[in-house]
Amino acid sequence: MSNHAPGIKSLRRIDLGRIFNPTTPGPPPNRDRSESAAGQQDFVFRPPEFKMDIIRLPTLTFSFRASASASSASDEWKMDCFPLSDGKVMCVDQSGRGFLFDANSREVATVPYLCKSKVMPISLSIPQADVDQDYRNYDWGSKLFLMERMPKLEVNCSTQQSDQFEAFIYRKRIEHMGLKSWHHHLLPPPPFVHETFNCDSRPEITSYAVIDGGSHICISVEGAGTYCMHTVSHTWNRVGEWTLPFHGKIEYVPELKLWFGISTDSGHLAAADLSAMDSQPQLVGTWKELDPPAGWKECKDSQFVSLGSGRFCIARFFQTKTVDVHFGDELLKENFTVITGVEVVNGDSSNNAKVELQMIPHKLSRVNSTTIEALF
Repeated sequence: MSNHAPGIKSLRRIDLGRIFNPTTPGPPPNRDRSESAAGQQDFVFRPPEFKMDIIRLPTLTFSFRASASASSASDEWKMDCFPLSDGKVMCVDQSGRGFLFDANSREVATVPYLCKSKVMPISLSIPQADVDQDYRNYDWGSKLFLMERMPKLEVNCSTQQSDQFEAFIYRKRIEHMGLKSWHHHLLPPPPFVHETFNCDSRPEITSYAVIDGGSHICISVEGAGTYCMHTVSHTWNRVGEWTLPFHGKIEYVPELKLWFGISTDSGHLAAADLSAMDSQPQLVGTWKELDPPAGWKECKDSQFVSLGSGRFCIARFFQTKTVDVHFGDELLKENFTVITGVEVVNGDSSNNAKVELQMIPHKLSRVNSTTIEALF
């Protein structure tokens, strides 16, 4: 979460009991089915009553701030947070200085500097706890890849690596020697960064995912196509002119053998199979977990996080405007966040033996704030 003071962030842990029922409820009997833009079945669940609990965010788990190292008074103080796994998060400020915080043990560890702080960063984490903890295993362990969401083109740049694409890798400093720790790596950019791009603005990475069991990461770029990078050799390959049907981060759920994210077309939770990338993946289902009342306007991109076993937490950020009864034309603005717990399960098989996925909504909770910047 962001605070009112510049460059200060706080970490809070939400009790999952606030958004999930103790037992899994059955799908509501009154559901409307309509065809989504992607040609899939889009389920909109409408409970008999629009019941929503108003909750307060829990007390601080940890608070931190950016270092006072801006080169001038006009430089922005900022702190970006990148989730890893098992309650760990890496935080980096505007100078590239960072640390790793373990929310379970409440321990802090130093990490190498970034070569360059990112303006609008995105991250992909590949945890490998078994390799990290085995000091007789000399393979690279956990990896965190950081990229500019809207990279600057480097058409005339002759260098093979770019400070717009970097990684932290948990490994030994020298092969077969020393203890394991986090090490910084510059990465080569995807091919479109070195190509002439027919666009008035910078290209944007619209979606990104870990695929092939962690051996590759995948990004889609509007107007350029979809690219995959091998996570050890760091070589890029363009897999198609098409883009993935998601917006933002995509999460793999091994229990369902599918990737989940926010649909580009509908903005709803959706699923697709990314195991084969020889053609554009198609959505196998989309689900709308919230039907907001009239007057609720989304004020920034929704976020979601996979909690494992087909459970998801979805955060949507709203603003309402009402006329001030005391001053007539003046509008009163109210910002708030709606957090929903949902579960996707295998439903009944149809006549052709194809299993249909079902979304089961749990609880709706409202937080009277939109200062939540990252959900993980």
